[in-house]
Amino acid sequence: MDMQKISEQLEAIKALEQQREQALAEEKRFRKQADTLLKQINKEKRAIAKQINKFLPGTCSVTTVSAPTGARPTNSLNETILEILTQQESATIKEIQDRIIAAGFKTGSLGVALNKLVKDGTIERPQRGVYRKTADKGE
Repeated sequence: MDMQKISEQLEAIKALEQQREQALAEEKRFRKQADTLLKQINKEKRAIAKQINKFLPGTCSVTTVSAPTGARPTNSLNETILEILTQQESATIKEIQDRIIAAGFKTGSLGVALNKLVKDGTIERPQRGVYRKTADKGE
């Protein structure tokens, strides 16, 4: 490989990293927009129930959907980590952290989850701060 080719590949990597960051930011923006819409829906439900109860007291109760704190994920943290590592060959802690935040998890238990998956043999740590699925498990 010549230096020109390497330079072009490095530029391509930088462009892909920028696209990824933009996608993560967009995902976060959509999640915030969805939470705002959910709050508006609940507000409207309460207003309608209030109006109905004026005419027919005690006949209408409102079931609102809780606005999730950080958009509660449907998968467990471990499942989400495995999903991330299925989509890419390997990932750094920072990449995993960004993705789990986007999925609605808090990062406090990330280290514990990663260590458990390594101990179980589901994922491996080929170098410090980098994780990947093991070849025989988790596929």
